[in-house]
Amino acid sequence: MRVDPKRRAAAAGFTLLELLVALIVFAIMSAIAYGGLNRIFAVRERIDAENRKWRELTLVFGRLEEDIGQAVNRTYLDSFGTRKSALIGHAQLVGVDDANLSLIRMGAGGSTGVAADMSHVGYRLREGRLELMQWPALDLPPRAVPTVHVLMQEVQAFELAFMNEKGVWEDKWEPDASASVLPRAVQISLTLAGGTRVKRVVALQ
Repeated sequence: MRVDPKRRAAAAGFTLLELLVALIVFAIMSAIAYGGLNRIFAVRERIDAENRKWRELTLVFGRLEEDIGQAVNRTYLDSFGTRKSALIGHAQLVGVDDANLSLIRMGAGGSTGVAADMSHVGYRLREGRLELMQWPALDLPPRAVPTVHVLMQEVQAFELAFMNEKGVWEDKWEPDASASVLPRAVQISLTLAGGTRVKRVVALQ
């Protein structure tokens, strides 16, 4: 029996047209798979970025809450010899070494009566960075400058509010040193560059 040569060629393998169709289908499926992987990686990157942001915020607020919660009513002398209140808070930075929030806090030993067990710290927002300031002593010698540590980048706003003895919130806290008094609570609000805003309230009394 005679076999048609065309049928014999078709039976031996794929035709050129079939190979082209197979290549086109493979290319389409590869493009779809690549796009899907890209979307998975993009979602993973966003999730990782969110996790990093919230971990960083947790650490920052933990440090803020610890310092504020350990605040003590101990006045101090600034580098010009002026007596200052134990806790001062305001929105505008006045000098190069000014802080939005400065306070005297007790040390790890928990003693409120020994100067060696206290430290002078502050926080400020400067050029989009939330900074921690640590002074070398409670009563500052002339030309004393703080050590500055960057706690967080890309911060849009650092807002503070202070509850007075009547339970009313004030946007600044600058009592006279002769009548130094701590607020009942401090409210902290951080706004990040992306618009995320987080608030915390720390009670002092």
